[in-house]
Amino acid sequence: EVSAEEHAARGMHEDAERMLGRARRFAAIHDFDPMPPHLGRTVAFCAFCRGDLDEVVRVLEDQVARFGGVGVLLEPLGVAPLLIESYLGLGRDEDGRRLAERFAAAQPDPVQPYVAAMVARCHALVAHDIDEAVAAFERSLGFHALLSDSFEAARTQLLYGMRLRRAGRRVDAREQLKAAQDAFLAQDLTMWAERAAQE
Repeated sequence: EVSAEEHAARGMHEDAERMLGRARRFAAIHDFDPMPPHLGRTVAFCAFCRGDLDEVVRVLEDQVARFGGVGVLLEPLGVAPLLIESYLGLGRDEDGRRLAERFAAAQPDPVQPYVAAMVARCHALVAHDIDEAVAAFERSLGFHALLSDSFEAARTQLLYGMRLRRAGRRVDAREQLKAAQDAFLAQDLTMWAERAAQE
C-alpha cells in the first residue's frame, strides 16, 4: 500500500496499480475485508492522483458507510479531506460543506494537531468568503508546523495557492504555490510538483 501511494504520487500509475493488486491479494489471503480501511484510503489516494474523482467518491463513501471513514490515526471521518476535495472537483459543493461540518463535529476535544490541520483545511476549502478561507488555511498551516508531515503541509499550500489565484490574489498565490512546489520536489513527488507548477 505504501509503495502504491509512493508511485501514484510520482505519476507512475501503472506501477501503483500493480502494487494495489498485490495489496488486494494479501488482504484476500489473510481473510481481511476486501476493502479494509487502510486499503480503501490507499485505493482512493491512487485514484485521486490519477484524477478519477468518481472512484474516490465511490470508495470513500463506502468506507464512511461501513467503517465510519476512519483516518490514518483512526480519527472518525478521517477520509473527509480527500472526499471533500473530490466532491468539490465534481461540483458537489453542498455535499462537501456538509461533510466538512460533520468532520469537525466528530472530533474529540482536544484535537490532535494533524487532525486539527485537516479540519481547518476542509473549512478553508468550503468557505464562501476568501477572507474566511485565508484564515482557515493559515490555521491549518500553523498546525502543520507542529508536525513532520511535509507532504500534507505542501498539499495545504497547494490548495491555499489555488484558492488565492481563483480569488485574483496572484502575488499571494504564487508564494504558496512556489512553497508547495519546492516541498514536493524535495520529496521527489514529481507529479505533485508539476501540479503546483501548472497552477
